[in-house]
Amino acid sequence: RREREGLRRDITEIRSVTDQIFAEISTGVMVVGPDGRIRLANRAIEKMLGMSLGNRVIVDIAATLPPGLVDLTGRGSDIAECEIRVRRDDSESVLLVGRSILASTDEAAGGVVLVATDITQLKEYETAAARKERLSEMGHLAAAVAHEIRNPLNAISIAAQRLESEVAPADHRDEFI
Repeated sequence: RREREGLRRDITEIRSVTDQIFAEISTGVMVVGPDGRIRLANRAIEKMLGMSLGNRVIVDIAATLPPGLVDLTGRGSDIAECEIRVRRDDSESVLLVGRSILASTDEAAGGVVLVATDITQLKEYETAAARKERLSEMGHLAAAVAHEIRNPLNAISIAAQRLESEVAPADHRDEFI
């Protein structure tokens, strides 16, 4: 009996810590049962999607979910990971959503786990880096064009200076310049 009470305390403690971790992590986690009902959803994914998800049926809220997310919840889907754009108010965020199937011998206990990470800032960095790369390439192109223009101009300038020194008239110089 004491051993059983000790095990219950251990299980309760482990469950408490697990629930706290699940609630506090910044990665969004959602578990969808085989019946399409959301069994678990942490605060992070609710914040990312801008809605409460607990114990709702995916089909009922499909119109309010970002395109692509509903496809990930189906067990027949081949998609393991995809980027999903979420529009809220005047902003857009990009989520990287991974999908795993919960294997179970009991059909009622299976389901799908979605893990979402907000990669909006990473995408902004990638866009900025690509823009800087394009600007750098344009700078190199402009320098090459300037060099190509300068070469013939230098030759013309040298020829003009030589002509001026060799052919310059002694009288009425202002008429020739």
